[in-house]
Amino acid sequence: MEKQLSHLEGEVAKITAQWLSWLRQAQPMDKIPIPEINRELVASYIAIQFLRAADARRLLSFFDRAVSDKPMTEEEIEDAHIQLLWDEDFVSCFSKRIQISTWMFGRNATRLPFITSDNPVAFRTGDNRIWLRTAVLSSGTYVVFPLAPDIVMYCYPIEEPFVSLSVLDSCLSPVTFTEDMVDSENCGQVFMASRFIFSRDGNFEMAREFARTIGTDTYAQGDTLEAELRRTLGLDA
Repeated sequence: MEKQLSHLEGEVAKITAQWLSWLRQAQPMDKIPIPEINRELVASYIAIQFLRAADARRLLSFFDRAVSDKPMTEEEIEDAHIQLLWDEDFVSCFSKRIQISTWMFGRNATRLPFITSDNPVAFRTGDNRIWLRTAVLSSGTYVVFPLAPDIVMYCYPIEEPFVSLSVLDSCLSPVTFTEDMVDSENCGQVFMASRFIFSRDGNFEMAREFARTIGTDTYAQGDTLEAELRRTLGLDA
């Protein structure tokens, strides 16, 4: 399995390196070419990146406790996690939802970089209020995936409230990021992290502040690219 995952990671690294080169030179609303095979590979990578993380294993443990009088041992949970990753139907269902979503990219020119974590695939509800670790396939939930300190990728399902964004598939967003918007996306990385946060500048002040508020609505409905995009394009009119 690790050999297969390593091959997939290598292919996706080549694809996203090309994306980053294009997106750093692109004008707002420019569309980058994403052949269907590349779309499939990246969608599979994002799905597996989430499913192989510690959160997926914890979810298995949680569901087992909910339905069984005799909880699984750690070894049994590990075996179940491996079986989940080998379940082609389940992984395909997860990756297909990502693959057919609207893919859009945000470019960050502020002094604050996007951060990432040991569990970098973040999920946010359609109203932008909540970051999710469970119910990640629920209606309206979208993916936020930082590709670099200056580029972030969004995968919006083609369902409300995001149907109108489908015209921007594969495009660089016309929205100019503010530092508040960068902080908002970085909160998702802090929320999803199991152990580690990674930042280009080594500044974790915001991460520590947000970590103390997890479980509250302190950062609910912060400035987001999707919300600003709707204002910019008049989609809320």
